[in-house]
Amino acid sequence: NSRLYHEEKRRAAELASLSQMTLALSALSDPATLFPRMVERIKSLFQVEVLGFLIYDPESRILAGQLPFHGLPDQFVELYQTAIPPGSPAARILEEQDVIFSDNAAEDERWEQLGLGRLAKAASLRDAVLMPLTSGGRMLGYLQASNRKNEAGQALSHDELRLLTIIANQAALIVENAHLRAHGAKRNQRVEMLRQVSELTSSSTSLDDVLARSLEAFAQLVQADMAILLLNDQQRSRLAVHQASIFSQNGALGAVDFSVPLNDPQYLMTVTARRHSLLVSSHIEKEISLPFYQSMVAELQCESLMVAPLMMQDQGMGELWVGSLRAGEFSNGDLQVLSMVANQLASIVD
Repeated sequence: NSRLYHEEKRRAAELASLSQMTLALSALSDPATLFPRMVERIKSLFQVEVLGFLIYDPESRILAGQLPFHGLPDQFVELYQTAIPPGSPAARILEEQDVIFSDNAAEDERWEQLGLGRLAKAASLRDAVLMPLTSGGRMLGYLQASNRKNEAGQALSHDELRLLTIIANQAALIVENAHLRAHGAKRNQRVEMLRQVSELTSSSTSLDDVLARSLEAFAQLVQADMAILLLNDQQRSRLAVHQASIFSQNGALGAVDFSVPLNDPQYLMTVTARRHSLLVSSHIEKEISLPFYQSMVAELQCESLMVAPLMMQDQGMGELWVGSLRAGEFSNGDLQVLSMVANQLASIVD
């Protein structure tokens, strides 16, 4: 009777939690609220030390831990991410959408292939389950449960895995719903921002004000920490920072004075000369090889970077830099909008 009572009580708690998550499907859309609520409800159902979500962004191709991650410090979660290059072993693992069981995550080959091996060691992860979050055949990430609390160190039981599967399926729907709402809202913000820039470029406002206000509007849209414009200075024969339009969050960025002569071989490798946009979401110190750019990145201390050329009649007039102090902040969609803004600014600069 005691065992039956305990089992019924456990099942009742499961049903109550699942019911609450279903309600969250229609009530929550902001990730800042979504993940804390889901983690808080799920962790009470499992005796594990570590539990949280790893969400995959197909645009930046980054699999990243989401705050809060039960059992891991926030500072660690901000680094708990890995790039998923196309055609890599990590990409194949995500495409398979399989459950990943590990007796020792720190030594598991699949964790190494995902690029999470060293992070598993740093977090002292032992037994671990990565339950895939899928919706409509698309991979959204994983629900992770690690380090079960028991003396024998046994992995999750069959019943616990069944429950974890049910929760992962519901969580996938909630995450997908939140993404759709967020993308819709962001799309509307992009349209509004482009409208504002169009109005500025057609107004009688001075060039410096137009550039400064346009950079600020776009930086706020993508939640960037800085935006910098470099223009070709034909009189001095150099590509140089336009000081009047520099934007930095909270005014933390002082005057930056970078330039490269137009006859310098490095200039031929810039975004302005090549007329090709640049997006770096992670490992920026490895992706940026041009010394001129390396010195700028080191000074700005950015971890994510977008650069779009200002072009008029197939001639490069300059380039627009947007940076973030955090890795994985920008997507291809953000870069497309940045290119539109750069084209609008090129017309008024011309």
